[in-house]
Amino acid sequence: MKTYGLRDIIGPIMVGPSSSHTAGALRIASTARTLFGEQPERVVLTLYGSFAATGSGHGTDKALVAGILGLETDDPQVAQSFALAEEAGVAVDIVWDASTDVAHPNTVDIRCEGAGRTLEMRGVSIGGGAAVIRRINGIDVDITGEHTSVVVHQHDMRGVLAHIASVLAANDINIANANLHRTAKRGDAYTVMETDSDVSATVRDELLDHPSIINARVVHASAAGDGEEVPVPDDAEAVFARWDYASGEELLALCEREGVTIAQAFRAREEALCAKQGVVPSIDAYLDRVLEVMGQAATEPLDNPQPSVGGLIGGEAAKLRASLEGADGQQRLVDPLAARAAQYALATLETNGRMGVIVATPTAGSAGVLPGVLLALRDERGFTHDELREGILTAA
Repeated sequence: MKTYGLRDIIGPIMVGPSSSHTAGALRIASTARTLFGEQPERVVLTLYGSFAATGSGHGTDKALVAGILGLETDDPQVAQSFALAEEAGVAVDIVWDASTDVAHPNTVDIRCEGAGRTLEMRGVSIGGGAAVIRRINGIDVDITGEHTSVVVHQHDMRGVLAHIASVLAANDINIANANLHRTAKRGDAYTVMETDSDVSATVRDELLDHPSIINARVVHASAAGDGEEVPVPDDAEAVFARWDYASGEELLALCEREGVTIAQAFRAREEALCAKQGVVPSIDAYLDRVLEVMGQAATEPLDNPQPSVGGLIGGEAAKLRASLEGADGQQRLVDPLAARAAQYALATLETNGRMGVIVATPTAGSAGVLPGVLLALRDERGFTHDELREGILTAA
């Protein structure tokens, strides 16, 4: 079971309008590009279930193409991905299949073609921008993105697993989980090794030095922290256990025991989680980026209203601001703090709906609540930047 951290709850930073149908879709396609090994010349996208039924309005097709092109979830160019694909010479075919039954409603099959090779992959978007790869070239797999995954395409022959394990061990890479997926004995197979640390291109080249290995790809984890890796302390598990909690009741008891605020408790837990994963936490840098994006998303539509992708909304936040500024105290139904929060929340909703960059908290659909509250407290109560940081940690 995945252990959630700051970036899972306050994030991802992404182009709207849906964490499942946009950010998750992009991550699936990005993994397909990684497994294919290069930008394909042609891609066929077959969307099923809710992907097919609502994908056009949610920009799922644009997000998938963006992932194939190597764009990140927060790249504003996601909305122009079809034009970018044409410029790059990537042919795109899309099949909208809402009638075929699939195990998960947010399912897409991706076929990449180029340089005489093909890759067929199935992925599902499971919510909050997270995605799981379920099938590669007809073989069922399970790549979650929680750990870095070494995906080895091989002939199912004796000694291949031992070779993979020995290469990883020689490079001081610990294996967190290992699975072999095959069509038949001595047939086509995929080994998926989940590791506790990142895997370099040099290690990948060493893995390829075996006659039964066809190729090896590294799917990097969605890490808790940013930046370079650091050694995992010997007491990392114990420190994390000290600061971890499974309910609100446990969180309050932890704060009482340690004599800290909720924000301080969450910060300590996040630092412990990053230490356990061997990554630099960069908590304040991430919070600053979050506040920057929230500020832009909550203010741009006030001065430059634009319709959503589906044309259902656009301009409501500016109208609300105008009505609030024109009303005196006797005409207001709510106090200035609540009114300001509603204004910012609506503006964020509009940014999300037109495929602008927002912070999912924890999904794109709920992205307006937290910036609405925080920015209103800044304007009406004089909250400082540091206090806004603490507010995010408390909310997380």
